[in-house]
Amino acid sequence: MTEIPLIMNPMAGKGGGAAVSAEIRAFFAAQGVALRIYPTEAPRHAAVLAETLVRDGARTVLSLGGDGTAFEVINGLFRSGLAERVRLGILPFGTGNSFLRDFGMTCWQEVAQCVIEQKCRRVDIGQVKYTHQGQEETVWFHNVVGLGMMAKGCALRHSRFRFLGPYAYHAAFFAMLPAIPTQTLRLTSAGETRVLQTPLLAVCNSQYTGRDMRISPRSNVMDGQLELLYCEPVSIGQWLRLFATLPQGGHLDHPAVHTLCANELQITNDNSDLLMLDGEVHHGNTLRIVLLPQALTVFAG
Repeated sequence: MTEIPLIMNPMAGKGGGAAVSAEIRAFFAAQGVALRIYPTEAPRHAAVLAETLVRDGARTVLSLGGDGTAFEVINGLFRSGLAERVRLGILPFGTGNSFLRDFGMTCWQEVAQCVIEQKCRRVDIGQVKYTHQGQEETVWFHNVVGLGMMAKGCALRHSRFRFLGPYAYHAAFFAMLPAIPTQTLRLTSAGETRVLQTPLLAVCNSQYTGRDMRISPRSNVMDGQLELLYCEPVSIGQWLRLFATLPQGGHLDHPAVHTLCANELQITNDNSDLLMLDGEVHHGNTLRIVLLPQALTVFAG
């Protein structure tokens, strides 16, 4: 019987990861596929597990959890240096499951069926290099890099509002609303440097963030480019209108919202070192971002 490793976050879905993994194991067993489950034991452990499994010969890896678990697994795959040989199945079961929404997939059963039927897509992945406390870090992302209020909102989500589950980012937005600072960002791409005065900058590979917030409706994870979105300072009333239209992507119609495309860029933040990478908090003032076209194979319909 074929055996596939499944990296499982037991805390996903408010602690339901372990229970649903039994259902997933039964589903695959009925198809003649055995799963070997590797539960994570601490933050960043999923990356260690993924890197070790691939170095030991695994060529199909499954991830069970939210976007944070998938982010760690993807980083483990790329740290191994063998990511181009691996097929990844992201089984969504967590607070945020943004990436697969680009394919219209919202539950683990849909992805599991793609694994059984061997339905795969080659997708783009972003690589970020930044320096923190004198050390250069390299991180890979599949969804979005956020600065300004996106990064602060992510920090608030983790520190104050995690207990609200899928509504944690909504709570963070309203907590920031009375005083959203404008930051000075220097953006260099294709030899041109722009100085932006903006409360928010998002560098998007996929369309969604925070589960169902369609921040970048024009993004396509297979088109070989990143979509950048930033916003001019606006009033509280305008922020509320923008937030209300976010799930449908209607914010792009607002005259204060701007977009552009790039596949390689550098961003320097003069005001803060706070970053959001696929829903995780990082720190760095200067980012060098490169898109890696069709760098990863994922199971998707």
